[in-house]
Amino acid sequence: YRPATLDDVKGQDNVIHLFRQMLLTNKPMHFLFYGPPGTGKTSTILSLCKELYKGRPRDQYVLEINASYDRGIDMVRQKIKPFCKRSTTAFEAPVGGHTVDYKFVILDEADTLTADAQNALRRCIEIYSYNTRFCFLCNYVSNVIPPILSRCYACHFKPVAKAEALALMASVCAREGVPHTPEVLTTVYDALRGDLRGCLTTLQAVFHMHGDVRADLLCEQLGTVDDALWARVAALDGVAAVHTLVGELHDRGASVRKLLQALTAWSLAACTPAQIRTLAPVLSRMERQCLFQVDNRLLLLELVMTVWQVLGV
Repeated sequence: YRPATLDDVKGQDNVIHLFRQMLLTNKPMHFLFYGPPGTGKTSTILSLCKELYKGRPRDQYVLEINASYDRGIDMVRQKIKPFCKRSTTAFEAPVGGHTVDYKFVILDEADTLTADAQNALRRCIEIYSYNTRFCFLCNYVSNVIPPILSRCYACHFKPVAKAEALALMASVCAREGVPHTPEVLTTVYDALRGDLRGCLTTLQAVFHMHGDVRADLLCEQLGTVDDALWARVAALDGVAAVHTLVGELHDRGASVRKLLQALTAWSLAACTPAQIRTLAPVLSRMERQCLFQVDNRLLLLELVMTVWQVLGV
């Protein structure tokens, strides 16, 4: 169900409009797409290339590299430079009737490129702009050096809008014969926060495991946190009770990141401004620690202890 054309891309209307105008006017740019996973970054640029080079040998006009595997300066020297130097056969565009004489280099996971590789790419963009356009795809734009950012049009891919995501999920479920309700699809969307690819993957996994996609099965798969947990934390009557709850959560395999996400949403709706001011910096630091795989039990203990002190003491 990956989009095959630009019309199939959901939730990124501004970018699609820009691409349509680019195809009509023959004024291509260098691009940098950034945003959460599962929002259509790779699918969008691949759909553009399919429409632009329709009927042409893909390997002559498109070089796609996943920087998770090739991320050093040798990749730039051995793959990108030879591709850019290679001559390209110009042809008449399928839309607009103008001449297309440029290729595309697509660098997925560009935020994992080394600093040396990014500096080498900066020079490539300058030298080969006469026949090559670059598209960088990443989740964290802060990891891309400013010289590359200034040479590209940066497009922020926001989470897919709820209405569009629910409509697509319902359509896919109907075509695959998966029984579902609007409430179930909403549960999946809310848990994955607009990651459309993740939504479809979760529905597929739960259906294959259980033959159904009931809300309780999805909540178990997604590790959904019940809001009642925070009221329980606030009502703890001592440090011993805190350790008991932490042990229970740890034995259950609770995800600290899921707990942090749930607590953030719950606190904004249920806590006082003073409590939010106290919790916010702690939650921010702990989410960063999660990225570096700090011991799960220690983080659980700090999280529960912090919430207990702020809400219950």
